[in-house]
Amino acid sequence: MVFTDTSAVVAHEVMEDIRASFAQIRQRCDDRDFNATFSCGIAGLENCHDSVTLYKEADRALYQAKRDGRNRVVRV
Repeated sequence: MVFTDTSAVVAHEVMEDIRASFAQIRQRCDDRDFNATFSCGIAGLENCHDSVTLYKEADRALYQAKRDGRNRVVRV
């Protein structure tokens, strides 16, 4: 996702709300119910001055979220 005119702090708060809400949704496949979760990484332009660096920093944050146990939002 790309948030325009939004700080990384606010983007983190928004994604944390979405993450928590998504985890509460009961998914259904065939005759089974389950919950799904996701992790995401956030980087802000205040720390990155081009799109390549922004992408790499967000990707680094995502992998940190996965290493930290998944189902979380990490901001660099």
